[in-house]
Amino acid sequence: MRIDSTSVPAMVASRQPAVAAPQSPPVGESPPSVREAAEGIVVTLSSRAQSSAESAQTESADLPTHIRKLLEQIRELRAQIAEKQAELAALQGPNADPDQLRQLQQQISGLMSALTSAYMSLAKALDDDSLSDEQKMTALKMSMG
Repeated sequence: MRIDSTSVPAMVASRQPAVAAPQSPPVGESPPSVREAAEGIVVTLSSRAQSSAESAQTESADLPTHIRKLLEQIRELRAQIAEKQAELAALQGPNADPDQLRQLQQQISGLMSALTSAYMSLAKALDDDSLSDEQKMTALKMSMG
């Protein structure tokens, strides 16, 4: 995350907070969803993260197509699980709707089951004798990262 250093002295001088405090929704309105709250957020990757992402793409080019697809599926499932867990965390509280919490927990459980299945398929694919040890290590490394 980057902070515009030119605006910091102006904020300090005017004694305004650098980040606005979260505001409660008006009475009778529900709070924004996680997706609505995330709109407008911009993520900037450091040069190190960008080079890491590029090297991961380069490494995966040496892998068979079915293994690359499994790795992509694993990444997508992990992202979906993280998103659902964030939604669940945002919903938890004294006024939480138990049905909505249960539904999210079931969705997370289903995604976890799919992730386990994808890891099992990857393990089976890595048992293939046609893959080099280097390819196997690359796939394992990518599945964990």
